[in-house]
Amino acid sequence: MIFRERWRPVVGFEKEYQVSDRGRVRSLDRAKTYRRKDQYSGRTITVVRNHRGRVLRAAPTGSGHMTVVLGRNRTRLVHVLVLE
Repeated sequence: MIFRERWRPVVGFEKEYQVSDRGRVRSLDRAKTYRRKDQYSGRTITVVRNHRGRVLRAAPTGSGHMTVVLGRNRTRLVHVLVLE
């Protein structure tokens, strides 16, 4: 019997991350727009970078619970993400 993995959006990060019913967390494909000054001409340049989504690597805590980092320095417990 083969069960399909179901993915749902992570609460608070709906457009960036998803969590599965098997406890895996993945980021979604997204395009980010950056503005910077050209070092030679001094003009402002708009750069669009495409970031490909991937399954995040979970790490255990001292108590054995698995955690992932969402965004910048936002550590979350995987089992809490699944329950939410």
